[in-house]
Amino acid sequence: MKNFSTKSTVDAAMEMFERDALGRNAEIASFINLLDAIDEDDSCTIALNGDWGSGKTFFVKQTKLILDCYNDHSDLDEETRKKMQGVAESRGIERTKNYATVYYDAWANDNAQDPILSLVHSILKANHKLVEPKNRKNVANIFKSIVKSVKLNFEYFELDLKDILEGLEADNLFEELLKEENIKEKVKEFINSLIEERGNRLVIFVDELDRCKPAYAIQLLERIKHYFDDERIIFVFSVNLGQLQHTVKGYYGAGFDATRYLDKFFDLRISLPEINYEKYFNPGILSHWGLASDKQYELVCLTVIEHFKMPPRLVERYISLVRIANGSGFWYKDKLAHRFAISYFVPVIIGLSVTDLDTCKLFLKGQDPGPLQNMRINLDGAVHFLLGEKENNNFDETILRERLIEAYYALFDRRNRNKVVGKMTFSNEIYESINKRISLLSAACKYNLE
Repeated sequence: MKNFSTKSTVDAAMEMFERDALGRNAEIASFINLLDAIDEDDSCTIALNGDWGSGKTFFVKQTKLILDCYNDHSDLDEETRKKMQGVAESRGIERTKNYATVYYDAWANDNAQDPILSLVHSILKANHKLVEPKNRKNVANIFKSIVKSVKLNFEYFELDLKDILEGLEADNLFEELLKEENIKEKVKEFINSLIEERGNRLVIFVDELDRCKPAYAIQLLERIKHYFDDERIIFVFSVNLGQLQHTVKGYYGAGFDATRYLDKFFDLRISLPEINYEKYFNPGILSHWGLASDKQYELVCLTVIEHFKMPPRLVERYISLVRIANGSGFWYKDKLAHRFAISYFVPVIIGLSVTDLDTCKLFLKGQDPGPLQNMRINLDGAVHFLLGEKENNNFDETILRERLIEAYYALFDRRNRNKVVGKMTFSNEIYESINKRISLLSAACKYNLE
């Protein structure tokens, strides 16, 4: 089953930035201007705050991509670099300062014995190409000194670093290492050895810290504060500060002042704005993602997304589910009722299943039509379904909404089965069909989505 998502690959980040799909290009430009404005004699640590699934990772990876496209020593190929520069400049972002960048996924590394090593490893992995040949032996020496200083076996990293350190090796590097190293000085020396001839500042994007085990999250923050206090480094933490406060309290105790504790680590706190729903979820976008066949189904899906203010990650999950459930075929005796139930109820039920399970259960039992009443679903396409053969077509919206609720009870309230609403008769077999679709186990579900 093909994943349609806006995963933060270079191609996806570029495409999303080019059409400003999230409506955040202006904020990305402002954020880069902020980075440029930080005094070169000051270190800075920024907390980029946003809820889980709100697109923080995508925001920082788009920012990183723009910074990389203006650094001739980044890993971007020349074609991508030029294309991204053109896109950035067409969106009002002119050439930035020359930054080296690192993306560090804290959650992916929280099994490491010490965060300083995984962080230094990530920095080296991202920037080893910056090292001049004449400095390679020195960089290798410093890196291995740091490893030795925190009393870990270098062989733990040797396989992972084989490609990176190829050519940096020197004979008998361990023979003269001191048993006690000043780690802070070694880290500073390590950073300088990577970028000293390039005039770069290093921007380190730390992601997913709020998902880490409390002990690792606290240790990472304190290691960075103690060992990476360097005016040539800017740290950007993309975090859910509310969750991070819970993490701190989980480590130090419920009565601990987590807000004041975090203040000593973050110089700036910036809140990621909501995505522009009107721009991101405009009519036709679901078809762009592969949701086909029923325009009304698409419109109801859009209504559900906007009603629940779904963040991008949840939208991705929701669209995957409604695409499968949409499937094909109106097989039952009353095809109008079956089609209506799929178009108007299935997207709502799946939306409830990913946002509010308790309400979803009540909805399926015929005990709570509230979601239908509150969502204000567009019923322009439902007139043909909700009005009987002999009824005047000049019904106002109030009557149509009353009929929508009647249809809901006719389908989900067992006492009302086979009740006629407009041109539709909602039988038990249609009820069973809808249940199978939302379980994603119906023969009508479509799993092989292109």
